[in-house]
Amino acid sequence: MGMHENASAETVIKTAAKDINSTLHGIDVESLMTDLGQRLELAVKRALTAVQTQSKAYMNEAEARVETAEHYVADQVRAKPVTAMATAIGAGVLLGLLLSSGRKR
Repeated sequence: MGMHENASAETVIKTAAKDINSTLHGIDVESLMTDLGQRLELAVKRALTAVQTQSKAYMNEAEARVETAEHYVADQVRAKPVTAMATAIGAGVLLGLLLSSGRKR
């Protein structure tokens, strides 16, 4: 960078600083920052409320689906107890084999 370029960059910086100072002249920066902080806090609270509302809706949906599944399983066990028992024994044997195969190593 040559001397002329340094002087030009310095001039631009000084001009920008003067523009900022003249723009901020008469503005209560502390009050402005406080207001911005309050607005940000309000926006965050609103976002959290929206997330909580949505998560409650998802939770209610999940609870309803689990309840439906419980009723379905209970109905199937009542309708076909032998099949349900055989399925439970088969699942237990399979789970036992999978768990015991990890211990042999």
